[in-house]
Amino acid sequence: MATIKTTDYDGYTIAQMARVIREMKISVPPQAMPYYTAMFYIYSFRDTYGLDSAASIVSYFLANAQTMKGDVMRHIKAELNKQLKAHNKKYSR
Repeated sequence: MATIKTTDYDGYTIAQMARVIREMKISVPPQAMPYYTAMFYIYSFRDTYGLDSAASIVSYFLANAQTMKGDVMRHIKAELNKQLKAHNKKYSR
C-alpha cells in the first residue's frame, strides 16, 4: 500500500474524499453515515444536497466522525476542515 502524505488530498473534491474513505474500507460511525452518504454527491461548497448546504453537511460529518482514527482519516479531516474554513472565510463578509 502506498504511503499517504498530507498533500495527497490537497484540492480533492468532497466527493473524492468520500470515495477514498470507501476505498480504504474505513468504518463510518452510524451517526456520521447520513452526512458521509451525502458527501458522494457534493463536489464543492457551492453545492447542496436536498435542502442542506455542502458546508453544513461537511460540518455535521466532521462533528460526528470524531471517532474515526488513522492517518488517512486525519488527513481527510484536515483537508475538509481547511476547505470549510476557506469557504466560511470567503462567505462570512
